Amino acid sequence: MSEEKRKFLEGSHSRHSFLLGLFIGIAVISFVSFISILIFMSNSATKAETIDNTDKVVEANEKLPSQEPTSPPPSADLPEVTDNDHIVGPADASVTMIVYDDFECPFCGRFQKTLIQAREEYKDQVRFVFRHFPLSFHQNASSAAVASECAAEQGKFWEFADALYEQDNLGESVYKEVAKNLSLNMSDFNKCIASDKYDQKIKDQMQTGAAAGVKGTPGSFVNGELVSGAVPYESLKAIIDSKL
Repeated sequence: MSEEKRKFLEGSHSRHSFLLGLFIGIAVISFVSFISILIFMSNSATKAETIDNTDKVVEANEKLPSQEPTSPPPSADLPEVTDNDHIVGPADASVTMIVYDDFECPFCGRFQKTLIQAREEYKDQVRFVFRHFPLSFHQNASSAAVASECAAEQGKFWEFADALYEQDNLGESVYKEVAKNLSLNMSDFNKCIASDKYDQKIKDQMQTGAAAGVKGTPGSFVNGELVSGAVPYESLKAIIDSKL
């Protein structure tokens, strides 16, 4: 074999080796990048699953992340409980839980089941307090708050509130149907609904809730500790137990 032919073959082999190595290197980098993208997407999806438990004040389609039990300092701006509030439980209970809620908020409906379970378990150990926080982008939230106050005039606030959370839709016809089922005086109830006597109370409660740190619904305070969102029962139980 001539010297020139030998050199040509060696050069060709070197080029082939270089190209093969380059191809393998690109393939390895591409594979690693693909795996990294999959891991990133998986983590993003996992995080997204937790952002589903609170309706914010600003946008209807934005949610606040769920929160595990923490121990932030009590809110100094949280108004004291008075006879103007709706209360279940004794005044001398070890724990007071104040809930700012919106009857049209789907997360509040979910959290209501948790609250009912807590009311049944803790009975005289916890005092539960309801306050209004109707969000502006919920069409019927304010009217539902008014209707609940009208039911409260006849001693049926909690029964009326529990029934509202069971409804698929809210509106005047629904309020009247629930009122009839609770045997309320319909004449008095209808007059109350048509008035604006509770508008200021509802507005004031929403303002005081916002000042205390509520940014969406449900927003709760357990002995002054803010608990944002529809936390699961075990999380709420852990917070309550830490206060007993």
